Amino acid sequence: MGFGIQLALLLWKNFTYRRRQTLQLVIEVLWPLFLFFILISVRQSHPPFEQHECHFPNKALPSAGTLPWLQGIVCNINNPCFRNLTTGETPGLVDNFNRSIISRLFADVQKVVHRMNNPEAQSGFSQLLSALRQISRNVSSRTDLQVRTYLKENETFSHFLRTDASLPPAAVEELLGSRLDPRVFSLARTPLKQIVCNASIFSKFLVSEDAEAAEGLRENLCALPDGILRSLERSFLSQVDWAKIFAVGVEW
Repeated sequence: MGFGIQLALLLWKNFTYRRRQTLQLVIEVLWPLFLFFILISVRQSHPPFEQHECHFPNKALPSAGTLPWLQGIVCNINNPCFRNLTTGETPGLVDNFNRSIISRLFADVQKVVHRMNNPEAQSGFSQLLSALRQISRNVSSRTDLQVRTYLKENETFSHFLRTDASLPPAAVEELLGSRLDPRVFSLARTPLKQIVCNASIFSKFLVSEDAEAAEGLRENLCALPDGILRSLERSFLSQVDWAKIFAVGVEW
């Protein structure tokens, strides 16, 4: 039997099988087309873009030291891609983290610990701690500091009270003019809702000369939603001028 006859018989057999299995034939034809159209749609929705050559920052091995190894992991956790060569690509270079904040802090701590063996340094360090404790006691002992005294020069806390919190102007002025006890910062983990809705706790940390106005302010704050109160707390803490507070403590 010649090659032509064999090919003809094979084509006739295949044609007869396909004709009898119509559903299978349709699936075999349409399924590749369906996948092909998916690829076309993905290509149309996400056009190709040219990616420049990537240079990744080095990550030191544990053998380079514990601190470089941890910094290599933490500082490059998102694995950034740079267009130009990075410092750490130099063969044998593993100390390119020496000017980072953690390395400088670690070096400063080593210097302090090393100098603590010096009696003069110990005396100076003790005096510094005593001064810091005195400033802390002075700030904590003062209850005549108004809320606006805690804030920076160009603060945005009052604007937040008027716009985002929608407090009445009288309530805003009452809050800014009230005396805030510095011990309130120790309640940072306590929800602000529990403080403003409790009259005894509220009056202990926020002192006002007008009891009626203070009660109205407390009611306005208690009526605010939890989300607004959390934003109010974050806004106040972001606008606190800590340098001014400690300066007041030193003067006192």
